[in-house]
Amino acid sequence: MGASPLSKYQELEVLTMSRERLVVFLYSALHANLAQARALLDGDVSARTHRILKAQDVLNELLASLDLEAGGELAARLQRIYGWMMVELLEIQARRDAHRLDRVIAMVRELHEAWSRAADELEAQPAASAP
Repeated sequence: MGASPLSKYQELEVLTMSRERLVVFLYSALHANLAQARALLDGDVSARTHRILKAQDVLNELLASLDLEAGGELAARLQRIYGWMMVELLEIQARRDAHRLDRVIAMVRELHEAWSRAADELEAQPAASAP
């Protein structure tokens, strides 16, 4: 059985996103998985583990997308933040620590908002300079 038309459309949409929009998309996915893990913190261990593993997959994608040469200090800082988040997720999974998970979620929310604003600004630049 093949992929549904919706999943094909979503895949095409992701493949045609700008680099900035893709980062925003990844932060959205990361936030969604963490929020679902938070809701499951005292519940279904298997489902919570699945969500945390999905969040780690997204963090790995974000890590792989970093260009440390071109990105300079910003890329290096993001690399450290993503590494910290990975360690936190391991601890959260082991200890079911709501406070730690809330800190990670808050940081992801801040990064998502910053990248979203930056992507909006980049997309607005060509329109502003057009005659």
